Amino acid sequence: SKHQSLILDNGEDVSDKAYGIILKRVESSLAKKLSLLDACNRYLSRNEVDLSVIIANIGETATLFDLCCKSKGIPSYLIINGLLGVNYSDESKHATHINSYSESIKNNYFKGMDNIVVLGDPRMDAYATVEQKQINRENPTVVIGASGFSPVDLGSYVAIEFDFMFDVLNALKTVKESGANLKIIIKVRPNGYCKQYEKFVSEYFPGLIDEIIATKPMKQVLQSADLYISINSQTLFEASCMGFPVVYYKKDNEVLPPPFDYNSDLVTVSSQSDLVQAFDSYQTDSVIFHDFLNKDVMEKYVGPIDGLNTKRNLDFIFKLLKESRVND
Repeated sequence: SKHQSLILDNGEDVSDKAYGIILKRVESSLAKKLSLLDACNRYLSRNEVDLSVIIANIGETATLFDLCCKSKGIPSYLIINGLLGVNYSDESKHATHINSYSESIKNNYFKGMDNIVVLGDPRMDAYATVEQKQINRENPTVVIGASGFSPVDLGSYVAIEFDFMFDVLNALKTVKESGANLKIIIKVRPNGYCKQYEKFVSEYFPGLIDEIIATKPMKQVLQSADLYISINSQTLFEASCMGFPVVYYKKDNEVLPPPFDYNSDLVTVSSQSDLVQAFDSYQTDSVIFHDFLNKDVMEKYVGPIDGLNTKRNLDFIFKLLKESRVND
């Protein structure tokens, strides 16, 4: 049954048209989904599975397979896929055991849940012993980390992303016009749409951007950076681990957990003028950036950065498998 209405700002009710589009999409994909569900069940009937290891509760094949495992009483272990946002979301909260990376995420996002373990992010092992960047403050390369497209929130990409990007680029344009010599790189996420960024920059900021990168790995892009500006992203931690300052430009209105709460060690600004001031502070090596370059500080939010997270997670998986076989 229909519960929601879609009404345009001119008062026109387009709900029936929207539901018609949704139903067509559901009908056209239903056979494929049922076939995939059948494949998951057939796999489980032919193969012994003791544990389902997942990184999210979204995604077509992985979610269907995990649900099939649940229906057969097979436990699951979920390693969260990056920092999580508002605690009223239920994403990544459906598993037998869940690795929250850090105590901060456990206490803020998974508040009240008793199936949480704190074993760190295996991806951060790559940054445990990374060579520290020699920062060029006179002629810096500024990398801007673009937002990600969310397939379950179709308004997220356009509504926030280009508003964020407009502010950041306008501030950097002001910085350049004041005489600063800087190179500007936009790093688009792999699931972003590079052509949209190229069109956006061409229309509003011709000649300002030196490069737009989409497919190159994030770590490789960050190796060329002297300053990194982004949304509430784990890439801020990755950049800090490499030894150069970061700025969180807050354009959203979400009430987010630390360090994205305006009350933590992360340098946070929310206006173009404040971003210009943050750049000036960066060029003078202000102490405001120093705390978030400290691994002990970062570990409060993202978990251990000691190179042992992969081992901790594998040890826990083998422990679960051993317990499963004992119980059998």
